[in-house]
Amino acid sequence: MNKDNQYQDFIDDIMICVPAEIYIEHTCQFADQIMQDRLNRSYEDYLLGNDEVGYSYTEDGQGIFNGILSEVEDFLAKFNVVHEGEYEGSK
Repeated sequence: MNKDNQYQDFIDDIMICVPAEIYIEHTCQFADQIMQDRLNRSYEDYLLGNDEVGYSYTEDGQGIFNGILSEVEDFLAKFNVVHEGEYEGSK
């Protein structure tokens, strides 16, 4: 086995465990930004309005957001980045 393959095997075994609240905050921010970029001006059509926590999506908007969030989480998982609850569940 050459050095590059050994390094890749080592990297594949490393799990980057992020505290759940940080992971959720950042993945949601990424997903929302991607949603804004993809929908452009129609993004606001999928918002219900602001409340004390922030804003919420329409039912269709929530579905779009959830799909993008899944893409973001799948992308991070390719690099072994998970939130601590997911990591603890895999032990």
